[in-house]
Amino acid sequence: MRLKWRCPMPSAEFRPGSVARSILIGMMGINPTIRDAHPVLAKALIDKSPVVGLPEDVRLRVALARGLTARIAGPNGGSFGFGNLGVDRPLPLTSLAHVYFPPLAWQLSSRDSSLLDRERWADVSDWLAYDPAETADLATLCPPLPPVAYPSHVPWGPTTWVQLWFQAAEVVEVKELPKDLLKF
Repeated sequence: MRLKWRCPMPSAEFRPGSVARSILIGMMGINPTIRDAHPVLAKALIDKSPVVGLPEDVRLRVALARGLTARIAGPNGGSFGFGNLGVDRPLPLTSLAHVYFPPLAWQLSSRDSSLLDRERWADVSDWLAYDPAETADLATLCPPLPPVAYPSHVPWGPTTWVQLWFQAAEVVEVKELPKDLLKF
């Protein structure tokens, strides 16, 4: 069961270029093959270039991380083995790296990410076009976000999520974060 509700973002000043670069640098740390596959992107991030673009076949996506689980991992993919919770055909997910840490979840995914599109994750790839020092209003720049959990962490019970690993990948996972850690 997928939640259809989406949360509008509050009006708040933030630095989209800095946020996107920070998450990408972390993702390159968890999956060093991103640096090898996309050396121009890696160099631009290291050199603090004012304009950084993602390769054509990659998108940076964001949603609201629900629950108290946290997970970061390198390259992987998966699909629900028996369809996607009410959808007849399995929708795949191919991820170069992901970070689920409340309040946000991030995916660096292939351009064709049927599962993320179905769940209506926001594509924030264009945040990299902002200079790291430039500010913008979050409510203006980001559409309402869906609440999501990593597919094997859905709160209503076990799923048929089939995890695929493309190579050895780092995974750090916490099943229940301390509630006081998440106070804003």
